[in-house]
Amino acid sequence: MAYDQACPGQRIGPVVDGLKQPQGSVVMHRDVGRLITVLPPHEGAGESIDWNEVERTWGTPFPKDFQDFMAVYGVGGIDDFMAIATPADGEHVPGMPRIRSLTPTADSLRRSGMSWPYPVWPQRGGLIGWGGNSNASDFYWDTADTDPDNWPVVVRHREGTFVEYRCSMTVFILGLLGPRHTRPMENPMIYGAPNSRFYHWREERRLSEAGVEPWEYLDELFEANEAEDEMDEDDWNARPETVPLAREDVLPPGAFPPPGRIIAVHEYE
Repeated sequence: MAYDQACPGQRIGPVVDGLKQPQGSVVMHRDVGRLITVLPPHEGAGESIDWNEVERTWGTPFPKDFQDFMAVYGVGGIDDFMAIATPADGEHVPGMPRIRSLTPTADSLRRSGMSWPYPVWPQRGGLIGWGGNSNASDFYWDTADTDPDNWPVVVRHREGTFVEYRCSMTVFILGLLGPRHTRPMENPMIYGAPNSRFYHWREERRLSEAGVEPWEYLDELFEANEAEDEMDEDDWNARPETVPLAREDVLPPGAFPPPGRIIAVHEYE
């Protein structure tokens, strides 16, 4: 099932002047171009990935927006809360999340007796994990469609509920960076554009080894977020602009597709 209106799986051009073009790409995927305008990648971000080799080892191509995301951003985290993994195999490096280690979750949970409402990869429709967050939510693609550009995002929450979003990974991330009341999942630990930052895992490690706390900016944003929670509507409209909150122009209200099927699989005691 395609979702052309929500997140077309195509690359378009021309893109905004100055945006880094993925190597080997004619033009950047338009959703990655949109993401760059609200979450600029830092110098040195991005990966060089042999996608032919990835397709050979996985037995499937990966979505084009994800390929361009890897070229521009690479493996890393947003606001020290959300991590995006690499599909490439190779020597394990501490701190670098890999899709290969996220995807077998279904099989291990089934062996432990828990329910899992999807086939197990590499069966068609099995979930491939591309990331997670520190609230123990896991992010997957549902691979049932033969066209990877039509793979929807599936979020598995730690209590066992699965929620499917008919959009690409990049549009899902764009939604998380929008105003809190428009987000695909309530997530107060991602602060939205223009506040949120992405750090490649190598840059995060480099800063930490140099004695610089890469996520120090989050302290001020946390306080502003707490203050926002306590505001009523009149206070919110009159709030001081000392810390800019998430903007409406990331994804205007109503632009993000609503979640699809919601499956409560397991509730922890």
